[in-house]
Amino acid sequence: MLAKSRKLQPFLDESFHLLNLAGERYRPSRLFALLSGGYDSLCCTHVAARHPLFSGVLHINTGIGIEQTRHFVRDTCKTYNWPLVEYRSPIRYEEIIFAGGFPGPPLHTMV
Repeated sequence: MLAKSRKLQPFLDESFHLLNLAGERYRPSRLFALLSGGYDSLCCTHVAARHPLFSGVLHINTGIGIEQTRHFVRDTCKTYNWPLVEYRSPIRYEEIIFAGGFPGPPLHTMV
C-alpha cells in the first residue's frame, strides 16, 4: 500500500497546487466537489475533500440517471461525512424531448 501511495503523491501534490492557484486567483469562499457517481468524479471528490476550502459535495440529479447512482452518491457522502447538496433539474427530461426532440450537446445545460 505504501508503494501505491508514493506513486500517487506527485499527482496529489499537483492537484493541491492547482487548487491553491485557483484559490489565490479567484478567492472562493468555498469549494464544492461535483460528484456524478462515476469513478473520475469520486477520485476528484476525495482530493477536494482534503483541501481546507472543501465545503461539501454537489450532485446534479438530471432526472434521467439511475436510482442506484443517486443512492451511491448519498451513501458515499454519508460514509465519508461529506455534506451533500443535491440539485434537481426544474425541467423534466420528457418535456424537453416532447418540445424539441432529444437534446444534443448544446442543450445539455438545460438539464
